[in-house]
Amino acid sequence: MKKKLLSCISMVTAFSVLVCGLSVSAFAKNPNEKKINIWDNSSGQRAPIVSNNPILSDLSSDNNIEYTLDFADLDHQVIKVNGVQYDSLTIPGCGLYAEKDGYPELPFKGFFVEVPGSGPVSVEVLDKSEEVLGKSYNIYPKQKTTTESEKSEFYINQDGYKKSKSYPQNPVLIDSEGVIRGTRVVLVKVFPLSYNPSNKKVSAISSIKFRITSSKLTDEQKSKYNEKKAKAYSNNFDSISQNIISNYQQVGTVDTTQNLDATNVTGARYLMIVKDSLYEEALPLADWKKRKGFQTKVTKLSEIGSTTTDIKSYIQNAFNTWSPMPEYVLFVGDHQDIPAEYYSNYSCYSDHGYSCVDGTDFFPDLTIGRLPVTTEDECTTVVDKILSYDMSPQPDTWYDDFLTASYFQTNSSSNTADNWYLETSSNIANYLSNTVGLTGHYAWSNEGNFTSYNWNSSTYPHRFAVTNPVPSWITEKFTTEDTATANITSAINSGVSIAIHRDHGSQTSWSIPNYTVSNINALTNGSKQPIVFSLNCSTGSFQRTGGDSFCEAFLKKSNGGSVGCIGATRTTYTSRNDSMANGIFTCFWPSYDSTYVNRSYSNNKRPANALNFGKYYMNLYFGGDVYTQSNIYAYHYFGDPEMMMRTKSPVTINATYSSSIYIGQQTFQVNTGVANALVCLYKGDEVYARGFTNSTGVFSASINPTTAGTMYVTVTGEDLNPHKGSVTVKLQGSWTSKTAMPSPRTSQSSAVVNNIVYSIGGIDSTLAVTNTVQTYNPSTNIWSTKANLITARKDAGAAELWGNIYVAGGFGNSFLNSMEMYNPASNTWTTKANMPTARHSFELVEANGKLYAIGGINSGGTTIGTVEEYNPTTNTWSTKASMPTARRDMAAVTVNGKIYVIGGVLSNNISCNTVEEYNPATNTWSAKATMPTVRRELSAGVINGKIYAIGGFAPGVGTINKVEEYNPLTNAWTEMTSMITARESLTTSTVNQKIYAIGGINNTTVLNKVEEFTP
Repeated sequence: MKKKLLSCISMVTAFSVLVCGLSVSAFAKNPNEKKINIWDNSSGQRAPIVSNNPILSDLSSDNNIEYTLDFADLDHQVIKVNGVQYDSLTIPGCGLYAEKDGYPELPFKGFFVEVPGSGPVSVEVLDKSEEVLGKSYNIYPKQKTTTESEKSEFYINQDGYKKSKSYPQNPVLIDSEGVIRGTRVVLVKVFPLSYNPSNKKVSAISSIKFRITSSKLTDEQKSKYNEKKAKAYSNNFDSISQNIISNYQQVGTVDTTQNLDATNVTGARYLMIVKDSLYEEALPLADWKKRKGFQTKVTKLSEIGSTTTDIKSYIQNAFNTWSPMPEYVLFVGDHQDIPAEYYSNYSCYSDHGYSCVDGTDFFPDLTIGRLPVTTEDECTTVVDKILSYDMSPQPDTWYDDFLTASYFQTNSSSNTADNWYLETSSNIANYLSNTVGLTGHYAWSNEGNFTSYNWNSSTYPHRFAVTNPVPSWITEKFTTEDTATANITSAINSGVSIAIHRDHGSQTSWSIPNYTVSNINALTNGSKQPIVFSLNCSTGSFQRTGGDSFCEAFLKKSNGGSVGCIGATRTTYTSRNDSMANGIFTCFWPSYDSTYVNRSYSNNKRPANALNFGKYYMNLYFGGDVYTQSNIYAYHYFGDPEMMMRTKSPVTINATYSSSIYIGQQTFQVNTGVANALVCLYKGDEVYARGFTNSTGVFSASINPTTAGTMYVTVTGEDLNPHKGSVTVKLQGSWTSKTAMPSPRTSQSSAVVNNIVYSIGGIDSTLAVTNTVQTYNPSTNIWSTKANLITARKDAGAAELWGNIYVAGGFGNSFLNSMEMYNPASNTWTTKANMPTARHSFELVEANGKLYAIGGINSGGTTIGTVEEYNPTTNTWSTKASMPTARRDMAAVTVNGKIYVIGGVLSNNISCNTVEEYNPATNTWSAKATMPTVRRELSAGVINGKIYAIGGFAPGVGTINKVEEYNPLTNAWTEMTSMITARESLTTSTVNQKIYAIGGINNTTVLNKVEEFTP
């Protein structure tokens, strides 16, 4: 019984076609010239699959690119149409060309060439070896390109057979040019055959050498070109470029390190544009992408505008100005919410134009996906499915299974296929089963009941070699349509990673085997969700109203369905669909296309990337005509564009690395045991380092965490179970409690002589100003009492100089300018020359054998920046350059002969984090990096040339225990482990590379606590 087909099924051909063979010998003009071997397909002979890829000359430069191509073998078959015999001449790895439909069709070799710059491009043939084949040929005419819903009828244009000159006249031409993500390319066509219809002679080129010339770039132009190319670099597009651009590895090198992620970026690799109401539901996916290693920006539609122009402008601006620029774009919302562009030339709605942001061509520069969801529940369902598959896959056996569904369509009276649906499906199935090693499930139905079947006799460009009759391993899998439909459900429910359909389709179904949205909604495959390759007409019509399209239903199905889907938004072109299918699987597994046997490049397991590759791939065999462009714009990926396809049970990564680290600049290493795995180190806004492991599975990155907390370590890769680990980031340094000071004090002064700490004066627990002097010996952890000060004082300055201690200024009963010197040997105090300025809450520090009194508050109540120098030899004071920022209650220390003044209170009574350096040798001040924490009444110590700001009072916080390290060599601050006890108005002293924090006050409690800091 004849089957009733849906509207998009192509009609049976209206002419009879007979294939037969003809043995042909070739001769050359010169017996020493190379000859082309002609293979008679009818007798089962096939031209060997060898690489005829262009060989780049060592003499090539950026603007003069020389190639040599050799053509050794030619396939010949005779096709009889309505009693007329035609000759079809094809070459493995080549496309097919004619000036017009119905004109003689000849092979061409197409390939992309990188041509830096922007000037005109020309081609010059340098040499060729050519022969006239030794017979007359009636070359088969190019047939009209038909959609899968159109009737295919034999067509010949006799005008093409009346020409008296050979064509193509030029053996090499430029088909089109464009830019693929920073790389300018031209599509070159080389024609190994030319045909003279008047005498039916074919000339064959067995070898040709030619030069592609463009404008020579100046050094500045070349630098700008490479700078843009480096900025646009993407590991994703790099793997594609290795495949399709013939001179990709030869045209210079680009510094890809410019594109490495950093914490101070202004862009994102992964851009999500979301319907406003779906923002919260989309965030978990964005978080995973960022943790995985793709800086992600989520933009609400309301932030950019709702028209296609608004959306395109936003993406274009992101590509032009962001760093890093987007690599992936995901639309979260249906067409009615985030509109696709409409292309009247192709009669389709498409997101493809959003990916074309570099140049005016139709080559994609971004990888785009869409989640065509409308409600929060739908969005949550799809996002959860993606995260389950990509982030938390469960080990299982179904990942290495695949399903192929197709239809052997024939005229009921003929055993010859009307098209290439099952041919393409069986090629894919054969490769996946016998080369990749996957387990196949088949849903192949047939029309008619014959003892043998033959493949379609006509051809399409770069059609893979087939033999007639159809092999028995294929025909034995033929079944009824109902059984094939049941086989689809059974295979998906049991679990397959890949589901391919190659036949007719409609907006809501696969035609044969018939599979509808209702069938999808009845699936029970749970988490065993495949990537669906719906390579047919209209199944991706997400623009439709009145219900979900076929691909939408597959993706949105809860507790089952698919995790990603490729489908078209309009009727598509049969031969282009088969070619694109070949391109997609060549991207996944480069050896799938055997004409690339001598090429070495990495595979790319992301379905959305493979779709892009399939779009480039069609150009190599059809050129960039309107039919190619129509298919390019029609096909979409529904799902996460960055997600990799899995084809084996997820492999556990045994990643090893330090479980804890300290803050600060350092190199962090991750050992995975897996080459080319993506590693991402992520800690808020402080650390974002990503890269790929080397051949031994090691990744190293320079990081600089600045606060304590958790750094996430994520490792992902092809068929890996993601490693999601973490590292504890700790502050450097440790604090230990020591013997308390005998009497609590605050606002005291301190100095160190012979590794003994002297705690001098201050305010006692009764809040009285005291003249008490006590010493602490860190080696014995014992306190002792020494001779009292002559004058009781608080907020004074103290410093050690030549083995003696000098105490100056402060406040007793009044502002003081007196100075006393303590001799530890005699335990006595003597008076010294008064400071010129009475003051308290200042700093007294030693530098280069002299004392410097800095800042404070004077007797008039004014906060000052006055600096006075004391010379112990002459017992005299002199005035020096004032501190630029007048302040009090700050900290000051000396490092390498220079004085650093930190924090304090300004003249307007506002606390600050200002840091200024004084150079006594030049009597000059200079500003330094501000302290991270604004504070006053702090203290500071020095260990190994680094300054430690300790404690104090922070506005809005209160008394603090925070410790921050300043490195004068790098002019940078780092947070350290906090003190045990928060306090202000304390003293700190350094002994044997340890700092001792003593006394101080916390709220109203005067402290006697002593804590030791070890960096």
